[in-house]
Amino acid sequence: MLEQYWALKREAGDALLLYRLGDFYEMFFEDATYAAPLLGLVLTARHKDSDVEAPMCGIPQHALESYLARLVASGRKVAISEQTEAPAKGRALVSRKIVRIVTPGTIVDPERLDARRPNEMAAVTWQGDGAAVSTLDLSTGDFVVVVNAEKIVVTGNKLDQKRYYRHSGYPGGLKSRTLREQLDRRPTEVIRTAVKGMLPRNRLARQQLTKLKVYAGPEHPHGPQNPQPLNLEQ
Repeated sequence: MLEQYWALKREAGDALLLYRLGDFYEMFFEDATYAAPLLGLVLTARHKDSDVEAPMCGIPQHALESYLARLVASGRKVAISEQTEAPAKGRALVSRKIVRIVTPGTIVDPERLDARRPNEMAAVTWQGDGAAVSTLDLSTGDFVVVVNAEKIVVTGNKLDQKRYYRHSGYPGGLKSRTLREQLDRRPTEVIRTAVKGMLPRNRLARQQLTKLKVYAGPEHPHGPQNPQPLNLEQ
């Protein structure tokens, strides 16, 4: 078993390895001596008082998420290995593999996150003297919610002078609507078109536009994400 453990530990690299044994996730050696006092677990040993004594501690499978959050909060990555086959009669060892690696940026459980700050991952790539950095908040996928698009107020004669054009793709298919008509038929497109015109014409802009959620009235389906109001008068 320890031979299998060390093979998975090499694969896990610098991450703590949770090794599934029945209804528990076990940690061994340095991982165990690190995690036991942090999690308030009893540090025991496999093959105690022998030349191959292995310090160990374990957490119940049903309590994984709570312990996992504490390990990650300490600044460590955690690799989780699972049994990939059912125990067979006459076989002492079943196959296992690492199925998940958890870092601070990959936690999405709302009970484990601080709602007051973003939870971002970053990726950096180098090419010559330059570098590119990309960030992602996996827990939220930040987006903007706009409500009451049908209540847009404009100045002057823009309701009748501002026009929106579209083409059907067929000869003579050019159509247009005034802003007044667009607000009556598709008020959400007024906002989307305005924002689209402010963005550069590239793939990144198209991706950013997918994060814009516009609704004609005051109702929207994003209540569980707890969007924060933006005061435009400040």
